[in-house]
Amino acid sequence: MKLKYFLFIFCFLLSCQSSNPDSETPLSENEIYLHANTFVKWFYSYELDSLSLYIQDKKFTPHHLKEFRIEVNNQLGKEIELLSDRIYFLGRDKKIIYGYVCHSRFSKTEHPVRTLLEFDNNYNIYGFQVVALPDEAPTKFNNYQTKTELRLPFEGEWFVAAGGRSVIDNHHAVSVDQKFACDFLIKKNKYTFTNNGASNEDYYCFGEKVLAPGDGIIVKVVNDITDNKVGNMPEGAGNLIIIDHENGEYSVLAHFKKSSIVVKVGETVVSGQFIGLCGNSGHSSQPHLHYHLQTNPIIFTGEGLPAQFLSYISNGNYVEKGEPSFGETIRNE
Repeated sequence: MKLKYFLFIFCFLLSCQSSNPDSETPLSENEIYLHANTFVKWFYSYELDSLSLYIQDKKFTPHHLKEFRIEVNNQLGKEIELLSDRIYFLGRDKKIIYGYVCHSRFSKTEHPVRTLLEFDNNYNIYGFQVVALPDEAPTKFNNYQTKTELRLPFEGEWFVAAGGRSVIDNHHAVSVDQKFACDFLIKKNKYTFTNNGASNEDYYCFGEKVLAPGDGIIVKVVNDITDNKVGNMPEGAGNLIIIDHENGEYSVLAHFKKSSIVVKVGETVVSGQFIGLCGNSGHSSQPHLHYHLQTNPIIFTGEGLPAQFLSYISNGNYVEKGEPSFGETIRNE
């Protein structure tokens, strides 16, 4: 059976309520991995009665889980190799949610399969997903060398939440126009937020300065879109800036804080110039900065170009010219 792009087999995500979140002691990384791996093991070994006890959406009974498990087997087969796994942290409705995601190879498909779990401090499961990922978008620019002298569009240390050329590390890789895009945010002690992450202001990158990545002319500005409530994710790029570098390359920066952009269409900017504040507008579930380079000035069109930044530090090492990848902590030299 030929897989469709994003074979979305099963997913649910509920709102989480916590009457006294401040009393909860955060789970350790070992505890998160232990319970996440137990849940995944139960699903793939058909121990569905056990798994069902922790799933908060009760319409997914053991019977429904069994049907779903059989469908996974029919379409994807058996897991034959674990490619990668990691944990992450979310703030939802005044509660910390722990995420676990792994990518594996299965016997009936060449596509990597993502299994995702999200659960709370009491191991109540609010999100569960199994999905076969699509191929990366085709491109003729794999060997392209960036013409513009690009610098990272911020100061201080930021984390690459999405980046690289693999669909496993970069969800943008499936899109022709955003194939080489990056998402940047700030992490401290593995968290992207303080308190419980319920408001945009809890996030370390919210309101941080965004800088022009290179010289050019402003050709597009959107500045009037309200920032999302954390966890909500409407469509669109939100507040954005597009810069024409006057060499066939156009920088797209998105998800700015409402009314924070200080440049106008037709204005000339220079590399490192302050242009606005990081926000949470558009297709964004938490504050972050989206960046990509493309071949024309119209959002969601054109073709993505590799964006090679100059003179930065990645995980403590100097990079003369490079493309940031998922998991790196980066800053300008």
